[in-house]
Amino acid sequence: MFTPLRFNKNNQLVLHFPFSGDEPIFVRTIGWHKTPPSHAYGPAVRDYYLLHLIVEGKGSVERGSETVTLGAGEAFLICPDEVVTYRADAQEAWTYYWIAFDGSFAKHLVAQTTKRLYTSYAQSGAFALQNALNRQNLTEIDALNALFSVLSALQDNVNRDPTKPNAIQTACHYLENNYFEEIDVRALAARLGFSRAYFSTTFRQTIGESPYRFLMKIRLDKAKEYLRANERSVEEIARSVGFSCVSRFSEQFKRFEGVSPLQYRKEHFS
Repeated sequence: MFTPLRFNKNNQLVLHFPFSGDEPIFVRTIGWHKTPPSHAYGPAVRDYYLLHLIVEGKGSVERGSETVTLGAGEAFLICPDEVVTYRADAQEAWTYYWIAFDGSFAKHLVAQTTKRLYTSYAQSGAFALQNALNRQNLTEIDALNALFSVLSALQDNVNRDPTKPNAIQTACHYLENNYFEEIDVRALAARLGFSRAYFSTTFRQTIGESPYRFLMKIRLDKAKEYLRANERSVEEIARSVGFSCVSRFSEQFKRFEGVSPLQYRKEHFS
């Protein structure tokens, strides 16, 4: 049973995940910390990869004789067996998300996404960790999905232009994997560096339909799968695919499919 331990105190939220150490890739912790001024950690050595995404403030990272100052929108990677100290600024202490991961495939995965110890990142990375921490029933697959989203945010940010399709592909990936959440298109657009109007226009030009219609099709396709299985009530299905109100679900289902959810079940259940 995959049951992460959750700790929430002193402006810090941490999820600790159980692991055997035999998996090719696994997440050890996901966390968020609003640090006090001059807060420091280290010098310390870890036997896993640790990636921080800074969302506010600034601080410094020390490796041997090298000290690098970093701020909001930048990330730093700590590799296994490195001696590293990182310290928040005395005036503008930083706030960051982090994810720690390991496994026999971890080194190859890092090499395929970023070889840089310091880099900027696409906001979809912080968004993925924020959503993981906010979820109450996080699964092992959810944790890995957050990891891949973060690494993709580093990879996609190399020479990143927010008008290019890769930002829209990031949005599609997010919608496909989080359709069951309450999704604010305006907030998603802002995370990717768009105004809502520009995001919707660029999304339609790239994908061929609006973000709303794209999301609705994902939700209803999943709902039809549940209805054909005939194992859940309509209300349970509505909530499982992202609707807080069953009447709204039924309204949208009939609008897109031409029949009510119960009629669809009657016609397709075998």
